[in-house]
Amino acid sequence: RLAESQVEGLDLISPSLRAELRHNMWGRYLLTHPLFRSCDGLEDRVTVAFCSSALSIEAIEQDVELFTPSSRPETVYILTMGALTYTRDESNKVMRHSNALDDLRCGPDQFDSQTVVHVGTWLAEFLLWMPWTYQGTACASKNCEVLAIVPSQIHSVLARFPRVSKIFQHYSSAFADQASVLDATEKSDLNTGVEHASVVMAMTKESR
Repeated sequence: RLAESQVEGLDLISPSLRAELRHNMWGRYLLTHPLFRSCDGLEDRVTVAFCSSALSIEAIEQDVELFTPSSRPETVYILTMGALTYTRDESNKVMRHSNALDDLRCGPDQFDSQTVVHVGTWLAEFLLWMPWTYQGTACASKNCEVLAIVPSQIHSVLARFPRVSKIFQHYSSAFADQASVLDATEKSDLNTGVEHASVVMAMTKESR
């Protein structure tokens, strides 16, 4: 696929039209997460803003590592094309399966210590809600593309949407509380081990 920088004339269209194009291409992946989906219903422009300012596509060649435990943890990823393999750090021996939210947010197949990551899988979602370090290595098993989500830019967008920002703040706090009781062996970049419904129930009624 062509990168945005390779598309002639793209820089000539208006910023609002470019934002809509990004939303049409990437919004469906972001909305596989129930919180983003709920907030999209609350503020109809927030997803467009996320896609415009906080998301980008990265092409990863076969056998290139997307991240390792020593990588600087600053990006959440969604696999949008191709395939990755994920290997937990040796100090973490147990990996829990993630349940699919829908056809896009599918879970991985487990093979010993290495996991095949399918299109639609989120990696390092923890970074959206709390401080996090990558727990393993994600490597392209063939040429692939990932949707990169930068949490700091998500927060910048939220500053323009006070109602959604408040929900994200309460969700992050409740998520971090529940994640704090996870055993080290339960922590994975592929599965948070925290149920969305439990996080929502732990939030105040006003922020749900």
